[in-house]
Amino acid sequence: MLEVLIPCAIVAVCAVIAIIIFALIRSKKSLSVTLDDIIGERCVVTEKVDNYAGCGIVKVKGCQWAARGVSESDVFEVGEQLFVVAIEGVKLVCRKK
Repeated sequence: MLEVLIPCAIVAVCAVIAIIIFALIRSKKSLSVTLDDIIGERCVVTEKVDNYAGCGIVKVKGCQWAARGVSESDVFEVGEQLFVVAIEGVKLVCRKK
C-alpha cells in the first residue's frame, strides 16, 4: 500500500508546484505588456494634476500613476479624462482629447 501512496503523493506535490510556477510566470508576463500598452490609453485624474506645483495622480488600467501635462501650464482637475501620450521616468505625460 505504501508503495502506491508515495508515488501518488510525489506526483500531487509536483502538480501543485507546476501550477504555482505557471501562475507566477503568467502574472509577470501581463505586467510587462501593460507598460508598453499604456501609451494612448484613457486615464482619469484622481488627484489634481498641476505641472507648476509638480503634483498629480491619474488612474489608468486600474493602476495609479504620477502624472503631468504636456505643457508647463497644464492643470487638470479630479475626474477629468485624459490620454497618455508618453512616459517620462515614473510619470505619465497626459493631454486632453
